[in-house]
Amino acid sequence: MRVLITDGAFVGVEQALRPAVERFGWDLVIAADEGEAQRELAGCELLVLKNFELQAAQIERAAHLRGVQKLGLLTLNIDRHQLARRSIPLRTLMLPSSAAVADHTIALLLALTRQLLSGGVVMHAPPVDIAAVTTDERHFVYNWAGMSASALHGKMLGLIGFGEIALQVAKRAQAFGMIVRYAKRHPLPAEVERRFRIRATSLDDLLRGSDVVSLHVPQSPETEGLIGADELARMKAGALLVNTSRGAIVDEDALVDSLTRGHLGGAGLDVFRIEPLPLGSPLLTAPRIVLTPHVAGAGPHALSDAVARALSRWPATLRATGARDH
Repeated sequence: MRVLITDGAFVGVEQALRPAVERFGWDLVIAADEGEAQRELAGCELLVLKNFELQAAQIERAAHLRGVQKLGLLTLNIDRHQLARRSIPLRTLMLPSSAAVADHTIALLLALTRQLLSGGVVMHAPPVDIAAVTTDERHFVYNWAGMSASALHGKMLGLIGFGEIALQVAKRAQAFGMIVRYAKRHPLPAEVERRFRIRATSLDDLLRGSDVVSLHVPQSPETEGLIGADELARMKAGALLVNTSRGAIVDEDALVDSLTRGHLGGAGLDVFRIEPLPLGSPLLTAPRIVLTPHVAGAGPHALSDAVARALSRWPATLRATGARDH
């Protein structure tokens, strides 16, 4: 079987796929660019794609196509109806990096709302005027540090951008009972919004109405400085900002100013305009902020390993659908 992987050569993918390739005797082609992917379509039988546009014209050109593996859960770039008409099975795969970044996004949010950093500090230096108590079921000293942690349930999460990572963040936030809205240049189809229990809104309404704003857009000339002084001022007093996308999307000086003045309730950042963050950065001394050293991703081999596992299941899938198996 001829297997075509589009969207560029993933780091380590050839080595990770080697056991499956040798076991099943596959002919593996990793397209280096869009042009090569288009040229190789005619001969491929199993197509592995991420952002590659697989529309009716491409599907018709792929005369020998027997299966499609999407790297991700959103299939907006695929003509599913045309695949169904040709009885070509489509499988999706949750990207390990998307899950990892979503986990980290929620971790930053929990660190802010539950005041984990300040709680850790006070544990090492408790007030001297609080009498110690040997605890049991009825005797304890509740919140002896006088902290004001808050819950996520019922709060509004506003996602700026909506792709694979934002989808995973939305699912996790909904598990905490949060209401999810998103702002995107091209809103998702209504059926997708219903499936994931989300709703599109304008950027202005999202900023004004969200208790938490989380950034999930790529860096480009259009998104650099997207969240500046004006946008921060439009956010609700006490709202939180989380950024696990790219540092240049946020005006860091404006963010520090908003935190210092007490308008924003807090910020959680894993990405910065300059990395590593310079020791003299005002972010390091800003109040109510949680910083991590760009560690949200899943690691260099997570994607290739996931692709290898997904591809190893295809022979059984093709047999189950009645397709000819080599």
